[in-house]
Amino acid sequence: MEAKIKPGYDTDRTRLADVIPLDVPFTLDLSPSSACNFKCFYCVHSKSSAERENLGYKAQNMPWDMFMKIVDQLSAFPKPLKHIQFVGLGEPLLNPKTPEMVKVLMERGIVEKQLDVFTNGYLLNEDVTHRLIDAGLTRLRISLQGLDAESYKKNCGVDLDFQAFLKQIKYFYDNRGDTKLYLKIIDAMLAPGEEKIFYDMFGNICDEIFIEHLGSLQIDMQDELTSIDESLSLYRETIKTKDVCPFAFYSFQINALGDLYPCTPAGLPPSFLMGNIQNTTIAEFWQGKRRKSFLMKMLRDGRYSIPVCKDCTCWSAINSDSDFLDNDRKLLLGRLTGEDNRV
Repeated sequence: MEAKIKPGYDTDRTRLADVIPLDVPFTLDLSPSSACNFKCFYCVHSKSSAERENLGYKAQNMPWDMFMKIVDQLSAFPKPLKHIQFVGLGEPLLNPKTPEMVKVLMERGIVEKQLDVFTNGYLLNEDVTHRLIDAGLTRLRISLQGLDAESYKKNCGVDLDFQAFLKQIKYFYDNRGDTKLYLKIIDAMLAPGEEKIFYDMFGNICDEIFIEHLGSLQIDMQDELTSIDESLSLYRETIKTKDVCPFAFYSFQINALGDLYPCTPAGLPPSFLMGNIQNTTIAEFWQGKRRKSFLMKMLRDGRYSIPVCKDCTCWSAINSDSDFLDNDRKLLLGRLTGEDNRV
C-alpha cells in the first residue's frame, strides 16, 4: 500500500495556550453550498425536507459576490490563515464555482499551509478534477460511504456506479500533481473484517487514508446517534475530557448564507451566530466584544455553562495535548482582560 495511514487533522500543532489570543484565526471552515446530493444516515440531510426546514436549513450555493466579499475581508488580516476547509452541511462540488473559489484564495495568498475541499466525490468528473488541480488545491478529502453500490444505496440513498466511481478517484490520483488526495471512511460503514478490504481497495490510489470513528458531530443529529462508542474521538484516539473546548479560540465558520459562527461544528443554531459578512466584517467579528465574552465565559465557567456547548460533543473530535487549555484558564483570562500583556 502506497498511502500513509494518518488522521485528517494537522498533527504539527502549535501549543494553543502559548499563542492565545490570536490576532488572526488559524482555521476557517467555509461552506460553498448548504445543499447535498447524499442522505447519509448520520447527517441532517437524511431528515425530510420539512424537518430540515423546521430546523432552519436553507439549501443554496454561496453567491460569487458574497464569496468575494469574504476574500476581501480575509485579505484585511495582517497575515494569512493557516488552514481553510471547504466543508459544512453541504457538498462543496454542488457549487460549480468551487474550483474558482479555490483559485482566488490561493492566488491572493490567503492560505499559508493548506486548503482542503471535503467532498463525497460523486461529482468528481475529469473536468472538475483538472479545474481543482489547476486552481492550486492543496488537498482533496473524499468521504467514502461504502465499498460497493449496495452499501451506498443503504447508507446514503444514492444509486452509484461504483466501478466508474473508483476509476474517477484513480484518475484524480494519477493527475493530481502537487495536490494530495485523502480518502476516509467511517467505521460504521464497514462490516466486521472489511478494514483490510478498504485498505486494499483504496490504499494505492491516494496519498493518505484513514478509517474514522462515527461520532455525534452534528448538533441536530445527537438524538438520533445514541448508540455510538463515545470513548473514542473522530480519529479513534482515546478521549481526554476537556472542560474548555478549544475550537473557538483558533477557528470559526462561515456558512453558505454568510453567517459567522464562533466555532466549526455543523448544525449550530441561529441563536449562536455572531453576525453576517454583509453587516459585520470578519475582523470585527474576530476581535469583537461578543466573541471575547464567549471565550471568557468558556474559560471561567466551562463548556457546560453554555447551553449550546453543553450538549455538543464536537470538543472530542480531536484529542491533541497541544489544544488542551484546562490547566491554563487563569493565565488566558488574564490575557483576554488585559491583565497580562505578554501576548
